[in-house]
Amino acid sequence: MSNGPPQSAYLELHNYQSHPVQLFIEPWGEEYFLMPGDKVALQGTGKGDRPYFGLDFSTYQVTVWAEGGIGDVQVSKNGEPLEIGCNFEAWHRFCKAEGVDPGSACKSEPSVLQAEGARRER
Repeated sequence: MSNGPPQSAYLELHNYQSHPVQLFIEPWGEEYFLMPGDKVALQGTGKGDRPYFGLDFSTYQVTVWAEGGIGDVQVSKNGEPLEIGCNFEAWHRFCKAEGVDPGSACKSEPSVLQAEGARRER
């Protein structure tokens, strides 16, 4: 941990899929739902020397891991903070229409990228 001023990390996510995508912010378990075309920004701050975001994703889910001393993450769209659980109803409508279990949709396919796992193994 750094004793200096807070450090920050920034990440933009854009849902190019034709369906909603769950977004989890870990380690807090915050859940958001991105509609097709949504673009969100994540701003993480903390006292770590090298704050960064790790990513895991599949067809229906993106998990962002706040690492390197990040103690707080703000999620915004068009400069406005997003409420946890935004677009929840749309996610469930999509799952019902597609015959997908909303609780297991994110587990239906293995992650195609596990950036932090790969980085840690080096």
